[in-house]
Amino acid sequence: ALIQTRLPHTSAALLAKTERSTRERLARIGASVTHVRTTDHREDALAAALSEAAATADLIVAIGASAIVDRRDVVPAAIVSAGGAVEHFGLPVDPGNLTLLARLGQATVVAMPGSARSPREQGSDWLLERLAAGLPVDAKTIAGFGVGGLLKEIRSRPMLRDREPPGAPKSEPVVDAILLAAGQSTRMGARNKLLEPIGDEPMIRRVAAAVRSAGIRRLVVVTGHEAGRVRDALSGLDCVFADNPDYPSGMGSSVAAGARAAFDAPDPPGAAIVCLGDMPDIGPAMLDALIANYDPQAGRTIVAAASGGQRGHPVLWDRRFADDLASLGGDAGGRDILQEHAGQVVTVEMDDDAVLHDLDTPVAFDAYRDRAGGDPAG
Repeated sequence: ALIQTRLPHTSAALLAKTERSTRERLARIGASVTHVRTTDHREDALAAALSEAAATADLIVAIGASAIVDRRDVVPAAIVSAGGAVEHFGLPVDPGNLTLLARLGQATVVAMPGSARSPREQGSDWLLERLAAGLPVDAKTIAGFGVGGLLKEIRSRPMLRDREPPGAPKSEPVVDAILLAAGQSTRMGARNKLLEPIGDEPMIRRVAAAVRSAGIRRLVVVTGHEAGRVRDALSGLDCVFADNPDYPSGMGSSVAAGARAAFDAPDPPGAAIVCLGDMPDIGPAMLDALIANYDPQAGRTIVAAASGGQRGHPVLWDRRFADDLASLGGDAGGRDILQEHAGQVVTVEMDDDAVLHDLDTPVAFDAYRDRAGGDPAG
């Protein structure tokens, strides 16, 4: 059984992502999920869900909306309230050190930390593997996990271990840009908004040229709908292309395609700025401002453009979020990741509100051209 708890800000997309990764994790040990429940992050609500699951499940995986701090926290308290007992809290393994092991009736309960939302190996996997094999999991066994317990670094860690030593001169970050140009422009009717003229060039070329002029190393353009025409519009521009065959499913799939192209390259960047192809007034100075405020050593790992206190685009993402971005799909953008890592988000106020506005209807285009003194497209 899988039980997740939610807080008011917990999104459906994050819960769905966690369910997918948990099903994959359990499938690797020959287990399957037959019972799924989401409940509020309260002791009474979780206790009721645990009791219900324990009636039929041999193994209960619980993932809370908030990390377990001690044995009096919501998750362990709910287990005890349901009639269970906590057998062990904490593993000498990182990531996964905040894993909890308990018994509830005939069921084993493994409460996993937030790092388990990623499919990467972590301490809970070691526990699950032994349980699936019928091997003992006692205090001595768990203590033995400490040998080799520092696993491969997870990119989502607020501060990675391979940081430069204190006092070392700060190196210039290597930053790529990902430009989303795969959408279907459904609100434009038969017209492709990215190819609409702004001045004497297609909008997508205007945006791509501005992004290319910023202090980035490489520009990755994600194509999908009318990919050939978009590529032609960018002919001669210094960029590489990443095709997204799943573009009809929504923007999330394009972000994922761009993240894979950027961060899985032989020479991946330290960070990438995700830009939208339908924001014609995004300028290179805006991207440079994001780069200037990016400081992974200080925990400033997500940097978003803003205007009037409202967050917009572009958004810079440190490489530690590559897996999260690459797992997006459908219409889900990076909002859930931003919520999950709110403490690492820095917003940079821009001089105008261009970072808040895109062009996606004929009326919007005509109004934009009127303001700029141009002629509406026929």
